[in-house]
Amino acid sequence: MLLPWRNISETFDSHSHTINYENTLIRGLSMKYVAPRKGVTMIIAAAAITALLAVTISTVKSDNIPVFTSRSDARAFYCEQILKHTKQIQFTYVTDNSNTSQVCKFFNDDAFADEGSNFSLMGDYLRYSLFDGYKANCNYLKKDKKHYYTFRYRISYKTSKVQEKKFELQLRSTLDSLKLEKKSDYGKVKAIYDYICDNVKYDNTHGPNYSQKYTAYAALVNKSAVCQGYSTLLYRMCKAADIPVRIVAGTGKNENHAWNIVKLGEVYYNVDATWDAGRSEYAYFLKSDDAFTDHQRNDEYASPSFCAENPTAVFSY
Repeated sequence: MLLPWRNISETFDSHSHTINYENTLIRGLSMKYVAPRKGVTMIIAAAAITALLAVTISTVKSDNIPVFTSRSDARAFYCEQILKHTKQIQFTYVTDNSNTSQVCKFFNDDAFADEGSNFSLMGDYLRYSLFDGYKANCNYLKKDKKHYYTFRYRISYKTSKVQEKKFELQLRSTLDSLKLEKKSDYGKVKAIYDYICDNVKYDNTHGPNYSQKYTAYAALVNKSAVCQGYSTLLYRMCKAADIPVRIVAGTGKNENHAWNIVKLGEVYYNVDATWDAGRSEYAYFLKSDDAFTDHQRNDEYASPSFCAENPTAVFSY
């Protein structure tokens, strides 16, 4: 089960430089984004977030907050603050780009980009386990042919800072207990998968508004979660063990679902710890796409670019 997604539509007033976002809760795996250009509509794959987003662009400059001329540095700062559970995040991004929609889209929608083999990136974890939405505003100023965008976010989280600290400590102790250092990559993945399947039960108790059940914290500490918690815990454990890994969102048996792909050798394999939990023999461990046909990927994860960056094995392991 995935956290309910939002449908976001945007309107743009070019004279007052105001962007208004209207959110309505829907079932599905995409956001609808209407760009500030007449007659242009784009469909953007979205994180499983429950944000009520209100973004306003005005012409006021802000001082005494971090200033970045590199988009990647600004993004890294933003993500670092999310990892720290910072509730109010502010920074200024200075650029030659005058396209306010494009700049805002990057920080509002694309900031949690991830790469399976980059172990310093935690984009999928931020997106699916920590982040629970935000309210934001962006102050804009043009000076000396440069464009200054000052972002202010009020972030909501699925867990508390204390809970996240407890999770990090328990994650470290759990990984230590598995003694992964001398294992092969296959051995690491198998040990992690065994641990999750043996210890985490599916949360059939709490309703959809109990956001904690969607987290790695719930899976590791409470030993009870839904698929989003299973997949984010496996993601964090594999990242810590230097195993390339991603979270994949889509549907399983026609219901919203999340699972993982892990890389062994040069290719990725599908794994679904949620559906293998409690089984004596695994049915969803290290499978090719052809052996995983009851899972359908969301368009973002079935796109040519994603598949090229994360090629899946032709045969199961």
